[in-house]
Amino acid sequence: MTPLPGGAGVVGLDHVVLGARELERGRRDLADAGFSPSGGGVHVGKGTANELVRLSTGYLEILTVVDPSEALAYGGSRKQVVDFLEAVPSGLLGYALEVADIAETREALAGRGVSTSGPHSMTRIQPDGRRIGWRTALIDDRQWLTPHPFLIQWDDVDRWGASTDRHPNGVTRVSSVTVASADLAASREVYTALGADVVDSGQHEMTLTLADLTIRVQHPRGHARASVGLLSVSFAVEDPADGEFLPGRLVDWLGSGQRAD
Repeated sequence: MTPLPGGAGVVGLDHVVLGARELERGRRDLADAGFSPSGGGVHVGKGTANELVRLSTGYLEILTVVDPSEALAYGGSRKQVVDFLEAVPSGLLGYALEVADIAETREALAGRGVSTSGPHSMTRIQPDGRRIGWRTALIDDRQWLTPHPFLIQWDDVDRWGASTDRHPNGVTRVSSVTVASADLAASREVYTALGADVVDSGQHEMTLTLADLTIRVQHPRGHARASVGLLSVSFAVEDPADGEFLPGRLVDWLGSGQRAD
């Protein structure tokens, strides 16, 4: 786990989060789209639970609410999930970057004028009873429906056990994300503080790279989807000739539904 040079201790993309009212349906949708789910668990004291898909780099997470009262009592990001899934049955919530040391990253970002909250401690109980722990920091104190990633540092290195990172659809990793931001200049400051390089910039959109991830930031004007936040996700596959459209429900979640890279 080596941070990128010249950044704020960022290692790379950690995961993309999709919200779903019905976790079991989410599992079926993943399997129908050619993924091999890895299992998940319950977030202790937060009122939420998940299902994960391990990739060769990073992973996908389906997040659901299992105890609305507990999630609302916890507030913050958990309340945002409750509100989101009351409004829509499923959709993209956000994404995370892994960092080597969350305290050092927060300090580095503060030096660049980027505000963060945290660290927020989290625990998940796996189906086999193991407890997995991590800490997060939220840029501008918002985890979901924001143009910026949240940050995560894992307390446990081996959290996957025997789960596979190989899938019938050939997907190996997330290759790009597209987000909508009402303030492109502010988003540029956030992403460059995280260590991203600007490769193209215009009046209404810009493209950045961070490790092997391409980040497209667009003004929400003209988008039928949510005004700000994660709009779509693209994947890399082992053999581009074997890439397929992600079918049905998962296309709705992932936004554009474009062919894997």
